Amino acid sequence: MSENIKEYEGLKLGQKILTKRIPDGKLGFGEIRTFHVKDDPSESCISFACQMCGQFRLAYIKDIITSPTAAQKRKVDNALQKLYQPGHRRRKKK
Repeated sequence: MSENIKEYEGLKLGQKILTKRIPDGKLGFGEIRTFHVKDDPSESCISFACQMCGQFRLAYIKDIITSPTAAQKRKVDNALQKLYQPGHRRRKKK
């Protein structure tokens, strides 16, 4: 079962990763919590605790970004500042 997998394709549980989320394709950053291994490696996924939005998210392993651009790093930094800023509340969508 995939629940018992501690390491897969050089990735480890608890490792922080930058990736494109499923299904919206937005940038996500956080710790790997679970591996979801499929017979077809291109369909294998991870569950991760996204520190950019404060929720658990899903991502394909093939979509993990190993060399982030400066713009991607800025997006992560900005999201972390907004999410964890004392007294800051996110606006609800209308």
